[in-house]
Amino acid sequence: MLVLFIFAFMYYRIAEQNDKNKWLWAAVGGLGYATIQFAFSIFHALLFEMGIFNIGNPILITFIIIGISGGIMYFIYTRLRRKWESEDNRFSTDSINEIGSQQNNQL
Repeated sequence: MLVLFIFAFMYYRIAEQNDKNKWLWAAVGGLGYATIQFAFSIFHALLFEMGIFNIGNPILITFIIIGISGGIMYFIYTRLRRKWESEDNRFSTDSINEIGSQQNNQL
């Protein structure tokens, strides 16, 4: 639960910094982590039943799944952060204000 909260908070903060919907992205971060963890748990159970992945220590399995899920969510977080940071540099408020003043002067 703590890791779920951490990822939800990370996505909340990045959305807040980039003027996006904070609660939507917090939900994406938290639910994304939970979904990936659930999918890898199912995948592990299938491999275990087939006899392919037969590690008997459940605590080790839990830490492996947490690490994989966290790594995927952090990768998505860094890609999203880079994308939003590159989008912020396209327009400035001064250029938007100049467009409105040019239209008013022509009328």
